[in-house]
Amino acid sequence: MLYLQSYGVALHPRPLRYHACGSTVAVHARVELRWVDGGELAGTEEGVALFEIRDGRVQSFCPQPDLPSAFRHAGWPPATTLQTEEQS
Repeated sequence: MLYLQSYGVALHPRPLRYHACGSTVAVHARVELRWVDGGELAGTEEGVALFEIRDGRVQSFCPQPDLPSAFRHAGWPPATTLQTEEQS
């Protein structure tokens, strides 16, 4: 759906890191905001998306402003104590 937008500013997420604990996955991403009509950069933001996965499907999605907030929301210990998977 993000790529079907035909006007205004479109979101282009770029995953930076993935964190998983149980059935919950946090994706830390940088999001480029680009004008649809010309492709020029309108801005960038970072955030975290929390996903609850069951039976191989996303059951819930909850955006968070940063990793500490996402970890608190998920009920996880601080980020420094969990193993992380970094995308290369």
